[in-house]
Amino acid sequence: VKDEKLYYVKVHMPFEVLCTYAEVLHIKMPIQPNDLATQSSAYSCFTRHFYPSEDVITKEPDFFTAPFRKDQLNCFYVKDKEKFFTPAMRSRM
Repeated sequence: VKDEKLYYVKVHMPFEVLCTYAEVLHIKMPIQPNDLATQSSAYSCFTRHFYPSEDVITKEPDFFTAPFRKDQLNCFYVKDKEKFFTPAMRSRM
C-alpha cells in the first residue's frame, strides 16, 4: 500500500518457515499446562493488593516450556497453527 511517501508491506511466512526460525533462535514454546499449585508466602499477602481483580483481567494459563524443535512438534502444545506463534515472535523471526 502506498500512502504518499510511506509504504506498507505485508510479509507472510508459512508455518514450516516459522518452525525453522523458531528452532534456529531457540524460542521457548509451551509443552503442557502447568498443573503445580502455587505456594503462598508472607510476601504474597503484601503483593496481592497490587494485582488487578480477575474479574477485570483474566489470568492467562501458565505452561511448562522448552526450546522449540521442529522434529518434536507433536510434543508441543499446539491448539491452532495460526495462533501458535505470537505476533511478537513472528516479527522477531
